[in-house]
Amino acid sequence: IRPGANPPGILAAGYEKKNKIHIGHFGSLASDRSLSVFLNALSGIVQQYPNIEGKMAVDVYGTVLDKQSKIAVKKYNLESVVREHGRLEYDAVSGKSGRQQVFEKMHQCDVLLLLHGESGNSDEYIPSKIYEYLLTQRPIVAIASKKSELGIMLERLGHSVLEPEDNREIKDRVIDIIKKWESDKLTSMGTSDYFTVETAVEKLMRISEACL
Repeated sequence: IRPGANPPGILAAGYEKKNKIHIGHFGSLASDRSLSVFLNALSGIVQQYPNIEGKMAVDVYGTVLDKQSKIAVKKYNLESVVREHGRLEYDAVSGKSGRQQVFEKMHQCDVLLLLHGESGNSDEYIPSKIYEYLLTQRPIVAIASKKSELGIMLERLGHSVLEPEDNREIKDRVIDIIKKWESDKLTSMGTSDYFTVETAVEKLMRISEACL
């Protein structure tokens, strides 16, 4: 039973298209959860469509790039595309917590990127930020096993799940997303009440009643 997450007590501004497509990654990066897989596919897109580089931004929040990602940025000359924003802490001026600011930034992205990781238990691991991703209603691109619980969950909700070793699939899906963005067809995903505290409680009550 996955209870999801409640909104962080703030009414985030609605999504607005900007002059670049913003692909946002939130949370930690590591050697077994590296942005380099995505950047490798991105470099192929830039080579195929050179003009696309100036229309794209990969915004990294909450961390610094891992070693492999730093190497990939230099190797593929993506310094103008990848932007490190670091952790968002409490803002005394607005009174917003780091989590509230992160939630706002998620809403402002065109696409949210999720890296599932390559550790031994990753198929059973559900990152907590996925529930906040879902609350924003923005399209999610997850680089994860389609057979994992996370992969099944996201595909069921209409989001993109791409196998980490399938560079061609990642490239084709990102190109498709960029084309949709350019033609104003990259729409919100709608809401889902499948992962809420209320749904979890109702399910527990049904199980309890069945046991009694």
